[in-house]
Amino acid sequence: MHLGDAAHDRGMLKAGHLANQEGKICDDAIVRLFVDGQPDPQPVANSTCFSPITSSTASWLTAMYQFDPSDRMMKVTSSGGKTIVNDAPATATEAAAINSDNFKDIGTCLKTLMGYTTARAAKPHSLTSSATTPCPSARAR
Repeated sequence: MHLGDAAHDRGMLKAGHLANQEGKICDDAIVRLFVDGQPDPQPVANSTCFSPITSSTASWLTAMYQFDPSDRMMKVTSSGGKTIVNDAPATATEAAAINSDNFKDIGTCLKTLMGYTTARAAKPHSLTSSATTPCPSARAR
């Protein structure tokens, strides 16, 4: 079964990392239906995007999403779980500078994400936590 981000429009960007997160949220809901009977009412997902700028520098962008049951959409949220911050919608966080450290982090992020993607025995709900940010630059922020 394939569950990914291209099948619907629920507020999250179209990206491989988010498709991976969405698949895990769906897997978690299915497992919970078999075990507890109720999916998580407010799942959380995160996204990290690295953008190479030159052959040795990069930037990054990260966002955390939480399901809003009032309009059934995933919305960008702050690290405190708020979708509205200072009377404005929460926004993604971006790198303060384009540099070589960000470029090096691309490899670490990719290796970690591929490990999550191919993990067979992982518990689905443990990988959808907002604390699960596999990419060093984004995790440190």
